Amino acid sequence: MGGMAIPQYKAGGWASGGYAEKVVDYFLERVRAEYPELLSLLGPNAEEAIQKWPNLSLSLTDDGDPEIVRSDCSTSGLYIWGQRRSRIIVARSPSRGRNAFTILHELSHHLQRSDPEWLDVLSDLSDNQARTLEHLVCDEFASEILMPRASISKFVGVDRIAAAGIRDLYEQTHASRAAAIVRTRPLLPLDSVSLLLADDGTLVFSQSRGELVAPSRQGEVTGNLLEDALSRVGGEAAGSVNFKYETGTFLEGIAATAAVDYEGRYVFVVATKVDRYDEIKTEWKPTVVECPCGESFASNEALSPCARCKGRICPFCERCYCASGKNSTVCTVCWTELSSKEAARGLTVHEDCG
Repeated sequence: MGGMAIPQYKAGGWASGGYAEKVVDYFLERVRAEYPELLSLLGPNAEEAIQKWPNLSLSLTDDGDPEIVRSDCSTSGLYIWGQRRSRIIVARSPSRGRNAFTILHELSHHLQRSDPEWLDVLSDLSDNQARTLEHLVCDEFASEILMPRASISKFVGVDRIAAAGIRDLYEQTHASRAAAIVRTRPLLPLDSVSLLLADDGTLVFSQSRGELVAPSRQGEVTGNLLEDALSRVGGEAAGSVNFKYETGTFLEGIAATAAVDYEGRYVFVVATKVDRYDEIKTEWKPTVVECPCGESFASNEALSPCARCKGRICPFCERCYCASGKNSTVCTVCWTELSSKEAARGLTVHEDCG
């Protein structure tokens, strides 16, 4: 492809301000050159545009679909690369803006995975850095389509932004809540995370600025701040929150502000890590896990996450017992799963082990 070249970056500076935006400009130029009619359709009707995209299919499914649950994407979606045809799977939402953001986020995965020059850039980074950068570009791409940078300058005129500012931007532009979070990321205080929570506390979307890590959709955000915001006139509150990561590790005492959106069903949160004297003290606390093998271990001592459930693998027996749920039984002698016939007979030990 002629025209714009892949943006260059300095070693260690890939996450610096403005780099993801430059990469998005590169991919938008590529789409403009190859699929101009589809580019103009992405904003008004992302679903229709993807249905017309060459060598790409779109499936809408439930939020509880196992493939979506296992996805490590920051959105309720999944991209599956295929040599002949790739797939985008999106959890259907009643929010048209949320559906559009997720579809566009996954489309960016497709564009990035289909660009050899960009893959060379990602290959120079560590796996964690490459994954983080790829998702930053995905979020920025979706936000630029739904909420172009040039159109929001009149709403943003401050150096720092709190949860109420993100809420107000969303309400005045009516794009998507996630797009408002991405758009305001450069305005967050350093070492902050902005989050979107449903009114029942479910984590819908998150993004970080600096070294404070945002919990994924498999994590949790706890504390009284959500209830305080929902119960107050104006829907705003300040206090602290706790993060529980999918690894089981807790980060407690994170100073935060919260603001309820106009529908009253979602809450924007901006959480900032502080360690200064006489302020809220942010502390890491590992979760203690009791393994069926009889040993206990801290979550930060665990081995790599289980591919099936994302839980932590025991460092003593080197196993995860996620398969041992309501429909399975583990032998209390050898710690392997009993056959269905043995379990049906009410056995708790293999016949060979008894």
